[in-house]
Amino acid sequence: MADESMKINTIFFGQQEIDPDTIITFPNGLPGFEECKQFKLFHSDECEPLQCLQSVDDVEACFSLMEPTLFGYEYEMLLSDEDLERLKTNDKENLVFFLMVYKADDSGQRRATDAPMEANWRSPIVINVKGRIGLQKTLANITKTTKVSGV
Repeated sequence: MADESMKINTIFFGQQEIDPDTIITFPNGLPGFEECKQFKLFHSDECEPLQCLQSVDDVEACFSLMEPTLFGYEYEMLLSDEDLERLKTNDKENLVFFLMVYKADDSGQRRATDAPMEANWRSPIVINVKGRIGLQKTLANITKTTKVSGV
């Protein structure tokens, strides 16, 4: 653990004291949030199985994530040499995958309602857990849509 902790503001958990060594860097940010480069992954028992990817740079940038295995699926994808270089690993054992999830109404508009959760299968989050580096990978040939009720 680092000698000094830092405080960050979060959208769901208020002000949190974190170890700077737990920050995940997204060198290119996330699509639409390119200015957000540093994130902290939070989870709580009350929100299981959701995890929150909270931007350290912008308190308003927080994304709900779930592991694809919770839907009964695993990703098999080819990461380019550029992706692996950006993630700073060639070891697939260091990589974890998450799906961004959101609630949507019948028209597909995102909103916070009692609507079921939908997962973005086309653009998984890939994190090198050992190096704490991440990226969002956009895949061309994914047509999967899954709704999860009760989350």
